[in-house]
Amino acid sequence: MATARHAALDGSEVTLAADADMSFPMTAFGFVRPRGMRTPQPLNIFPPGKSERLLADAPTAFADVDYEVIGEADVHGGVLRMARIRRPTATGGTRELTYGIWEGSSGSISTS
Repeated sequence: MATARHAALDGSEVTLAADADMSFPMTAFGFVRPRGMRTPQPLNIFPPGKSERLLADAPTAFADVDYEVIGEADVHGGVLRMARIRRPTATGGTRELTYGIWEGSSGSISTS
């Protein structure tokens, strides 16, 4: 059984275990329900540096997506970066959301 560990925003550790080769950088997906919210919110766990890779790729890989970086703050030994995003939907409209990604030395956690 292989195990991978990721740092969570509150400083706790998220541990994944599976009968699989986990020797490569990996991602994870899940839901969390923040206190006071009615519905669970999605979150993604990535290797460190995810926001830098997204920003570097955005102009060419996501040409139809408009975004504005709205700030960053030091949080729990990492940096929380936030952006407003507007993207087209399959029905011809647009979807607007606020995207946040926390970058630490051992991983990245994102949600919108």
